[in-house]
Amino acid sequence: MKTILIIIGIVLLLVIGVQSYYTYKLSQQVQRLSASKSITTTQSQPLSSFNWQTDKWNPFEEFQKMQNEMNSIFGQFHSHLNNTPSAIFKGFNFHPTIDLKEEKDRFIVKADIPGADESSINVTVENQQLKISAKTHKTHEEKSGADILRSERFIGQFERVITLPSAVNTAKMTTQYENGVLTVTIPKSQS
Repeated sequence: MKTILIIIGIVLLLVIGVQSYYTYKLSQQVQRLSASKSITTTQSQPLSSFNWQTDKWNPFEEFQKMQNEMNSIFGQFHSHLNNTPSAIFKGFNFHPTIDLKEEKDRFIVKADIPGADESSINVTVENQQLKISAKTHKTHEEKSGADILRSERFIGQFERVITLPSAVNTAKMTTQYENGVLTVTIPKSQS
């Protein structure tokens, strides 16, 4: 197993080396072309106006750009999965949106938890950490006449933890759940 990993590592190093060599050669050609100023882009701008920085090539910036592009690709894929009608994908990624508002004497937290049963909502505060957890249940049916043509169910569980900016009085904390919105009011500590 170790020899396979070593071989893979050597191959990767060779590929990176070859790519670096060709990138360097390409950058030299671009630099020569931009210096001649005779070639222009399709928008009639000289290549030198694009601010080529071939002598300051930073591989870490290139890796960061690749990482950002990969995050974008996977983010689009993930959002596509969450928009599918299949309840299989939706059950794994329920994260309610939370608003934290600070007033003079208290904090007000609002969390969107549509479809939650009020008895399944659990709110605790410990060491300035507000923890909200709940189970949600959502049913979607499409009917045509007496036959059900499609029926989907969503059952999920989540837990969100946020840090409150200052100490609070948990004994006077109140909660209210109405129209799928949980409102938690926590007075600030007087000490």
